[in-house]
Amino acid sequence: MNLKKLLPVENYVLTTKLSADEVRKRLAAHTEPNQKLNAAAFNRTYTRAYSGEINGNLFTISRNINYRNSFLPVIKGVITGLPGQTSVQISMRAEPFVEVFMAVWLGFVGLTCIGF
Repeated sequence: MNLKKLLPVENYVLTTKLSADEVRKRLAAHTEPNQKLNAAAFNRTYTRAYSGEINGNLFTISRNINYRNSFLPVIKGVITGLPGQTSVQISMRAEPFVEVFMAVWLGFVGLTCIGF
């Protein structure tokens, strides 16, 4: 059995003819900085589609939504400039806390079912 097929992880490599600077600029145009958690954060309206950090060639972003969804993936990526093109390596996965919670919860349910 291939365990990687059971884990909620997706990896992509996107290639474009844009320069690495242009890719960073376009990514930044759709990303707003992370906001600190406070009472107003739950009723927040977003100005851009994503929030996160872009540091040089690395980025960590997540989709902005107006409701709670613990299974929303975190998108991490690396922008690599190649001659005449740019490669963007993307990894999407759930938050580590959500992965641990799912493992414990589903393990408990599985053991309970086996016990019956």
